Amino acid sequence: MKIPIWFLFFTLLLPFSCTDVLSPVVSGIKTRGITVSPEKYNQTIASSKDIYAEFDFPVRKDSVEACLNVRDTKIVSGTFSWKKDRVLFSPDAPLLPGRRYCFSLIGTIYGTDGTTYPVHRRIPFYFQSRSAEHGSSVSLTPETGSTIVPGDSISISFPRPIDVKTIENGLSVFPPSSFDMDIQEEGRLLKIIPEPSWKSHQDLKIQSGANLSYSDGIPVPHFESTLRVDDNRPPAAISEFGTAKNLPGSSFPDKRSGSNELEQNRAIMIFFSRRMDDASVESAFRIYPPVLGDFFWFDKGKTLVFSPGETYIPKTTYQVTVGHSAFDYEGIPLNETFTKNFHSSDKPLEILSITYGNEKEILPPFHSGDIRMVDVDIPPNELIIKIEFSIPIIIESEKAHVQRLISFRPIFPPGTSEPEKSGSFWTGNSIIYTRYEGLKPSEDGQRFLYRLNIPGGRGGLQSDSQTFLQEDCNVVFETK
Repeated sequence: MKIPIWFLFFTLLLPFSCTDVLSPVVSGIKTRGITVSPEKYNQTIASSKDIYAEFDFPVRKDSVEACLNVRDTKIVSGTFSWKKDRVLFSPDAPLLPGRRYCFSLIGTIYGTDGTTYPVHRRIPFYFQSRSAEHGSSVSLTPETGSTIVPGDSISISFPRPIDVKTIENGLSVFPPSSFDMDIQEEGRLLKIIPEPSWKSHQDLKIQSGANLSYSDGIPVPHFESTLRVDDNRPPAAISEFGTAKNLPGSSFPDKRSGSNELEQNRAIMIFFSRRMDDASVESAFRIYPPVLGDFFWFDKGKTLVFSPGETYIPKTTYQVTVGHSAFDYEGIPLNETFTKNFHSSDKPLEILSITYGNEKEILPPFHSGDIRMVDVDIPPNELIIKIEFSIPIIIESEKAHVQRLISFRPIFPPGTSEPEKSGSFWTGNSIIYTRYEGLKPSEDGQRFLYRLNIPGGRGGLQSDSQTFLQEDCNVVFETK
């Protein structure tokens, strides 16, 4: 929907925020609340309705009055009156019907007990002397920037009845063209019908003037729309198929590849030659074997991303289809059914090596029955372990998750205190070092055994692409 120019101008003057914050500055768990009128964004306030703020706790009146005002391009002068914990604002001069104002309650409010409360509430509203509620926006169909054919009509929807007598001098079409008008829905819908047709291969501009007004005399806010008239439009087509890596917490698309092999959580990207109707495309989208997932749209409806909600089956051929029933935003069908095959990767997350002590390396397979001797008799009785993975782990939150899952605990004798993890850091994205201190050396016939555990399975270690370690990795160490 087109945003009117007057709205953009006004929002520059009044940067509204509808976020309400009212909580004590001092530490504590109690939250306070307010009720205000107007209460909704762009609400229409009748002349019989008060403008007020009401508190559910005793307040210092002077602190409230310092935070509250009503303004349009400047602050509206007025007076305050109180009814218990409700403050009413009465303007010195009547508010103008149809004008947009802003109710503002911003600053710090003091309770009678001295507690301070930051508050931030801004609500734009319209003032109208009658009690009827009105909308505020004008919409044009097709949307601005669209392409139409020479015989297409243009519809303008108004929030309330238009004054028909003001249309002739209040609405213009450029370049000048012959057209007829059809007024429907009791003056709320105006259809502009070309007679006999718009001239092709040109931009058509429709805009309102100062004379256009509603039936109650209130001026219509300025609007304008530019459409392209073209009678030679090819049907929409799919121009490219690629992949995007599904990185948690990030926005698509972040990476693209022409490869036909997808890792276990790669998203599918489809690029269209023109803006598409998203519902028709999603309905026409098929993937086999079936995979659950979500759709995301980018580039103003020209790029579709399908993000799988589950991992692909390893070593499997998948087929993606977008049927001919998909159509663009103007209702023109896709030129042909699109089909593309890809193959899921079989690359698992593996541990390539574990290095400890004086560069002693352990290579797979890792057997918990093999006991590794490690010298820790010199304070701080530490052991540094290096683990190298087969797949990079890039996201910081995933790296932190790996660090939390890896454990190093005593297993003999029972009751032995756990060593302290004194440090952990990554070299690149596939190697992690972890330092443990406070191990007990074996002496006088007393053995001390510790186990390094790296959990596997779906609940264990995973890479960014959600490939996971197939099974637990356990290494037992004996100190000396």
